[in-house]
Amino acid sequence: MLDKLKTELNYVGYSYYQKNNSLITKLGYGLRCKIEYNDNQVKISGYLKRWNFLTGLASLNLKWLMTYNLIWFFIFLFIQLYFKSGVIKLPYIPFIILAWFLVSNFYYYFKYFYFKSTLIYMVYNIKNK
Repeated sequence: MLDKLKTELNYVGYSYYQKNNSLITKLGYGLRCKIEYNDNQVKISGYLKRWNFLTGLASLNLKWLMTYNLIWFFIFLFIQLYFKSGVIKLPYIPFIILAWFLVSNFYYYFKYFYFKSTLIYMVYNIKNK
């Protein structure tokens, strides 16, 4: 199954590497998709690698990305409200950061789910041949 999936991914032009019983596909900007094949089941998961501009030092699953970024937004908002009486007043900075986080998150979600639907279609075609 993995060999047939490799030929399909090569045909479409995705770059990947194999690690044990799984394929890890590079989708750009630190986004990775892990395809695990065990006991006639395919498990697909997406994650962002380390040193990404959204995750920093952590490697995060896409399920936790929005929560992680909202925590950082509230930290920036608290700092902004706490130092409100300072010399430099930048009231819109936390909301600009929130907008950046949301746009980036949606970009990664759309890119991952588009690839996942393409991959499901490939696996379906491989199984029915």
